[in-house]
Amino acid sequence: MPLITLKEGKVYHEIDKATGRSIGTLRLSLQIEREQPRKDDFTTLSLVLGSFDHQKLLAKSEVPISRNGSWTIEKQLQFDWKTANADGGEDGGQVVLRLLLDSVRGLDSEIVFPIS
Repeated sequence: MPLITLKEGKVYHEIDKATGRSIGTLRLSLQIEREQPRKDDFTTLSLVLGSFDHQKLLAKSEVPISRNGSWTIEKQLQFDWKTANADGGEDGGQVVLRLLLDSVRGLDSEIVFPIS
């Protein structure tokens, strides 16, 4: 089973100049450590980003984990800022990042990021 560590996670907001839409970006730096498996197995880490209160899907991505050792990956998840911010009041809302391993049940992780 791989060990996944969040090294850094930041939420940014920008306006798309072409469309005028508010776009949020979650930039992640994840460290993955995987020891020698007993058999040659392949696993996938799913990154699922959702709104906190209304539980709406904002973005998703998958990271294949097929090699042994330790490495760092950088990922960006873009999402609709207004949908994510609909949960919050004047202070802004929150988004939830879920880390799901397809090969292991019951060890999912959640990380909450504030947005404003």
